[in-house]
This record gives sequence, C-alpha cells and structure tokens, in this order.
Amino acid sequence: MSNPSNPPLPPDAPAPAPPPLPAGSASEADPSVSSVGVSASKGRNLADVLQEFSQQQKMMKEELQKIIVGQEEVIEQLFAAIFTRGHCLLEGVPGLAKTLMVSTLSRILDVDFKRIQFT
Repeated sequence: MSNPSNPPLPPDAPAPAPPPLPAGSASEADPSVSSVGVSASKGRNLADVLQEFSQQQKMMKEELQKIIVGQEEVIEQLFAAIFTRGHCLLEGVPGLAKTLMVSTLSRILDVDFKRIQFT
C-alpha cells in the first residue's frame, strides 16, 4: 500500500533531493564538507576525490576490524548506511558485539554514541 503523501515516482523521474542536514551538522559548521563531496572537490578531479574517499573508508574499516572480528558483512552494511545518510537497526542474539561495533565506529568517526535498548 502506498503512502498518499509520497506517491511512487515514475521510472524516468529524477530522484528526489536528499533531506536538509540538521542544524549544527558537519557541513553547516564547515562549508568545505559536503554530503555529496561537491564543494570539497574544488581544484580536484572526481577520480582524486573518489580515491581519497576509498582510502579513508578502507582505513576506517581496518580500524573497526581491529576490534570487531568476523562481522565483515555487517561492517559493510553499516558503512553503506552511513555514506548514504541512512539508518541501521542491529538485531541479534547476545554476544555478537553489536554495541561494541557501533561504539567503536562512533569513536572512529568522532561522533556521539547513544544506545537504545528494547527488551
């Protein structure tokens, strides 16, 4: 069932613009930071920007894998959600290092960590 306030787009329609960043976000505080990297690439070509992005992502993944072992697919999905400004819900049995994974990732990214638990 579709939501009347958000009707489905025709297949050839352009994608909607991403929602605005919240007040106090990184790109608001530092205009050189952009969710799509456009302003950050002044004077550089796209290949250089993508190479730097890839190197940074690889470094973050390696740091996370120093702490979290055997969760490569979950780590990839976390990065995909972060880089697309999406959301994640980690579910699983106790002992899978879900909280440790997210708290470590928050330290790597230098962002706040808050845990919500439903039992």
